[in-house]
Amino acid sequence: MNDTSHAAILVVDNDPALLTVTQRLLQTAGHAVITAADGTKALRLARQHRPDLVLLDVHLPDLSGFEVCRQLKGDATLAGMYILLISGAHTDSESQIIGLDAGADGYIVRPISNRGMLARVQAMLRIQAGDRALRQKEAEMRELLAQAEQSRQALAASEEKYRRLAENAPDIIYRYELAPQPRFSYVSPAVAAITGYTPAEFYADPRLFERMIHPEDRPKLGKIPAEARVPGEPVTWRWLHKEGRCLWIEQRYSHVYDAQGLLMAVEGIARDVSERVQAQEQLHLQATTLANVANAIIITDSAGVITWVNPAFTRLSGYTLDESVGRNVSELVRSGVHDQAFYQHLWKTILAGQVWQGELTNRRKDGSFYTEEQSITPVLDAQGRVQHFVAVKQDITARKQHERELETMIAISAALRGAATRAEMIPIILDHMLTLLDVAGSVLMTLHRAGGELRTEMGRGVWAGYTGMVVPAGAGASAHILASGQPYLTNAARQDTATYHPTGFGECAAAAGAPLIVGKEITGVLWMGSQRALNEQDLRLLTAIAGVAAGALHRSALHEQTSRSLQQLSALRAIDQAISGTFDLAATLDLIVTEATRQLQVDAAAVLLLDRQDGMLRHAASHGFRTPEITGVSLCLGEGRAGLAALERRPMIHPDWREEAPSCALTGWLAEEGFIAHHITPMIAKGQVQGVLEVFHRQRLQPDEDWRDFFATLATQAAIALHNASLYQELQAYTASLEERVMKRTAELEEAYAQLRQAHGEMSRALAQERELHELKTRFIAMASHEFRTPLTIILSSAELLERYGQRFDEQRRLTHLHRIQATTKRMNALLDDMLLLGRAEAGRLPFHPQPLDLVAFCREVVADLRLGVAAQHLLTLTVAAEIGAQGVPAILDEQLLRHILNNLLSNAVKYSPPGSRVEVMLHRQGEQAILEVQDEGIGIPVEDQPRLFEPFYRAHNAGSAAGTGLGMNVVKRAVDLHGGAIAVHSAENQGTRVVVTLPLRPPAHLLDH
Repeated sequence: MNDTSHAAILVVDNDPALLTVTQRLLQTAGHAVITAADGTKALRLARQHRPDLVLLDVHLPDLSGFEVCRQLKGDATLAGMYILLISGAHTDSESQIIGLDAGADGYIVRPISNRGMLARVQAMLRIQAGDRALRQKEAEMRELLAQAEQSRQALAASEEKYRRLAENAPDIIYRYELAPQPRFSYVSPAVAAITGYTPAEFYADPRLFERMIHPEDRPKLGKIPAEARVPGEPVTWRWLHKEGRCLWIEQRYSHVYDAQGLLMAVEGIARDVSERVQAQEQLHLQATTLANVANAIIITDSAGVITWVNPAFTRLSGYTLDESVGRNVSELVRSGVHDQAFYQHLWKTILAGQVWQGELTNRRKDGSFYTEEQSITPVLDAQGRVQHFVAVKQDITARKQHERELETMIAISAALRGAATRAEMIPIILDHMLTLLDVAGSVLMTLHRAGGELRTEMGRGVWAGYTGMVVPAGAGASAHILASGQPYLTNAARQDTATYHPTGFGECAAAAGAPLIVGKEITGVLWMGSQRALNEQDLRLLTAIAGVAAGALHRSALHEQTSRSLQQLSALRAIDQAISGTFDLAATLDLIVTEATRQLQVDAAAVLLLDRQDGMLRHAASHGFRTPEITGVSLCLGEGRAGLAALERRPMIHPDWREEAPSCALTGWLAEEGFIAHHITPMIAKGQVQGVLEVFHRQRLQPDEDWRDFFATLATQAAIALHNASLYQELQAYTASLEERVMKRTAELEEAYAQLRQAHGEMSRALAQERELHELKTRFIAMASHEFRTPLTIILSSAELLERYGQRFDEQRRLTHLHRIQATTKRMNALLDDMLLLGRAEAGRLPFHPQPLDLVAFCREVVADLRLGVAAQHLLTLTVAAEIGAQGVPAILDEQLLRHILNNLLSNAVKYSPPGSRVEVMLHRQGEQAILEVQDEGIGIPVEDQPRLFEPFYRAHNAGSAAGTGLGMNVVKRAVDLHGGAIAVHSAENQGTRVVVTLPLRPPAHLLDH
């Protein structure tokens, strides 16, 4: 019973009043009510009427409600009946638990309202109705399962039948389940024979089939409809065999849906169609090859009538398939270049069934000729009779032209290898053009950028008379070539309005020109003239020759320029060595004028020096003159070209003095010498004019910028030589003065010695000190002469070059000269500091100002500075002894003197050690003394030199050319003595040097008062 409003209810209660109230309440709600006052009657009525619900009071006269409930629930025929226990006395939780354990479906505690009672009954009836519906569904499901089992058995029989068919089929039959998880439910055994994979491998790996598809065909997976209701179109794609080879598979498939229309599986058949696809591909390849092959193909009958041509033949000849079919080959493309015997031999060969191969020239549809390489193959029938001819043609026109160009280039390049200079190369190029290009005339024209005109360096053949001709800027066809950078061709040279000199073409009716290009710069034009008409092939050959010629001439020019630059550098080096190595001014000036003549390629050179006493320019050196007139030259400032150059402090360039008005009396002997070109430049040093350098040439000479720069450089070198000589003379005068004073003083001492014989011992010591002073002064003069002369020369040279040519130099060259000046100045400054310190020490006025400092931090600072300076190429390290720790070494020392000590020791270690070697500074502390050790891996100090190591100006004999004055160790010794310390040197030649300096952390009191 599913209607909860008309249920059969058994009410059991020993209280008549409650029984009556409950009966009426339930009947009012539409239920059929049966009543009982004790347990025995309740059991009987329940078995008889099988009510839907029993309302059972716990307290009954015979049996308790718990017992009645237990018996009713124990009866299998009453299992669907629900029981609600009711009690007003047994309301505790333990009683409720007992009731529920007895099988009750609910427990109602009194008092309870009628509404509450009715609600509890209705709820219990609804639960009961749900249970009944569920049991009904279970029964129906069992019936359906039985039917399904019958169907399954029938299906299994059917599947077994079709499985035998599938397993014996040559094609792959499969079923792929999509739900609940993707998997293969069946793969026929044929899969192993086709793919190499067994069915078990497909069952184990549901994604195996995706990896088997060729990577290029995997996008086809996305094109298969996912929800098709009809069998899909066959798919042909590539699978990969287990061994790696490729298979072509044709696959048909259909989708399987469940009763709700959901896609559940895919079933299909896959067939190996590799042989069919390969056959189709072979046929397609053959057809495509014939249609798209680069070579032209013609098929004719045995009489030479065309039956088929491919597209390449149309591209080659201009004739389409429709225009060609039905026509004889000979009337279509024969050019007439070959004689009849040529064609007779061709036909004789192919009619005999043999293949003919060769080169021939044919005619295109537009009338132009082309050269082809052709092979004709006869096609024979079963009886050996010729049925067709197949001709394969390859256009070799470009190749033949390239071969001609290559032969031309090889011939010209081979000829140019034997030429060393530009003058030798130009006639080779022009003569080979006449021969190889079969032309009548050739010229090479060079572009002069200053004016833009073209100057004909050389003409050959009928154009030999053009040598030296100048074509103004913008004139003629050459201007078109220069502007466009493209070659030019005309076959009507005499009528061409662009021709500059049409009447000069002589026999040549045609002309062609090509630019000479180096990089992106046009340097000239190469022309050829011909009696025959010129074509594009001739123009390409000319352009190729122009490229070879431009490159060869440019390389020759670079070689000549490089050789000239090397010679000039060698000359400047020789002059520089002469300036640095000798103070013989006459010999240096003779070298300068000799090198000026040779390097500037002039006939003569002279130096005139300015006498500041009277302001006259007089001859000092000359080379290359035929007469002695130059030696007597004497000019006032402003007189003549040389005097004007000195006065105005600027170069004077005269390519041809005859074109100018005579400017002085020298004109006569210049003419007598045969000089035409005369160039002068002033020699300036330290801002003062020293004289002039002038060169002469017996031909017109228009120098370029490089020539002028070298001329100015020679003048600068001469000015430096003059300035050095002046410095040397002043130094000699000063030395003589010192020697005179020393001699005078010596005489005075000797006189005093004679007068004071009784104080012989004291006076002897005084005399020895004076002699030592004399020796020191002599060594000082020698050292100063050597150590100051070279730096001053470097500074002066760089300063003069910057003053005169700083605007022309690029940034790098200017920085180079500035860095030389700075470095040299620092070196001289350091030398002066050492000398000043030594002088103060000699006079007993060396300052000593000890102050508190941290010796560790000080050493680190000095080492860090040297790493960035002189020790940049050495491994300079500082090691602080472990006993010092992090507290440092506080001391009271003179920081300036201490810096002299450490800087001098480290500079010597770096200077006399090879680059990359280790120089180590070690700092120790012993009580109240600090110990500084400097260890290097240098050349060491010979044993015989060590006793004199602290003498001023003394250097060990193995010091070589390393810069130095011999003052450093003397300064170190005096600084150590002022601190009350000690210095020790441990060294052996070629085994390095270790210097140990011991200093008190706090100088003695008497030194603090110093």
